[in-house]
Amino acid sequence: MKARVGTKGVALVAVFAALFTVLTLLPGIPIIGGKGRIELAASLAPLFGIVLGPWLGALAAFLGALLAWVMPPGSPDPFTGLLMLAPTISSLTAGLATSKKIGRVEGWIPAALVLGILVLAWYATWVGARAPLYPVLHVAGLVLIVVLGRRLAEYLRSNARSKMALAVVVSSYCGIVADHMVGNLAFIASLGVFIPLEVISAWLKGLGLPDVPSLFMFTLPISAAERLAMTAVAALVGIPLVATLKTAAPHLAERK
Repeated sequence: MKARVGTKGVALVAVFAALFTVLTLLPGIPIIGGKGRIELAASLAPLFGIVLGPWLGALAAFLGALLAWVMPPGSPDPFTGLLMLAPTISSLTAGLATSKKIGRVEGWIPAALVLGILVLAWYATWVGARAPLYPVLHVAGLVLIVVLGRRLAEYLRSNARSKMALAVVVSSYCGIVADHMVGNLAFIASLGVFIPLEVISAWLKGLGLPDVPSLFMFTLPISAAERLAMTAVAALVGIPLVATLKTAAPHLAERK
């Protein structure tokens, strides 16, 4: 698919970017039995790519994250600046996974490539080398994309609601775990640069953990619960949204 940014595309990007910014202001949904909350903006970012396509969706997510970063009550510091890439990659991954073609290549192939590169990037870090089992959620997303392949794009446009729902759930999950890994890599890259090592040391000491790799493994069950809950939120919003916009949104209306 070739991205065509006309008046309608510009308007949709503006609307979705504004929506993302507004979503970042909402309190989110508390995690039952765990710490933190389900960020609605991060949960719904994959839907930007599913509805608008990979390029417009990623652009809308990036602009929305940028506005949230620079506008109060945002925190325009370098580390949170890096995190703007997380929803962008999330939307891009979901949009690619549900694209029939990207140029001459089936869309699922570059989607798998994005997730694959993120997983390899994890193992290229000193933390990843000492926590090799951590990317289980991300590898699962990669496997889903490879196994389903072109069927993700076909199912999204299917008149069978069950197939469409499966495509929304799987592509949303893949986008959400891509977002998660970008955040992990940004955190690792910021250690000792944007995040003082004293802060991390005090954090580890409070949890009784010896090092940063142990911290990641310690939080893995919570991360898994959060990603699954975020996928459920994306599905609850995305399935009826896709059904409603089936012939209106540029990406969903594609029939090539």
